[in-house]
Amino acid sequence: MRILFKLIILVVIIVIAGLIALPFIVDPNDYKQEISDQVEKATGRTLTLDGDIGLSVFPWIALEMGPLSLSNAKGFKAEHFAKVEAAEIRIKLMPLLQKQLEMDTIVLDG
Repeated sequence: MRILFKLIILVVIIVIAGLIALPFIVDPNDYKQEISDQVEKATGRTLTLDGDIGLSVFPWIALEMGPLSLSNAKGFKAEHFAKVEAAEIRIKLMPLLQKQLEMDTIVLDG
């Protein structure tokens, strides 16, 4: 019983240490083009990420990004379908550990 308890504590410590180290190891800006490509593939519209993408892990895992815009579909007068000054996307942890990306909250400003 004692060994099981120590093993559980060790796993929790490793997960927490990994989450703390994540922003120092992974640069989300390396994935800007891939994010834009996936959005265009899904929507047919071009996503432009003008600012940097930040990664935070406390109190939740989140991506924070600066100015971004989504182009309008052909045939519409307006250049942009949507344009925001800042966005924050909070990501659920448990699905992420199972290699599934699920968003919990999306906050748009501007």
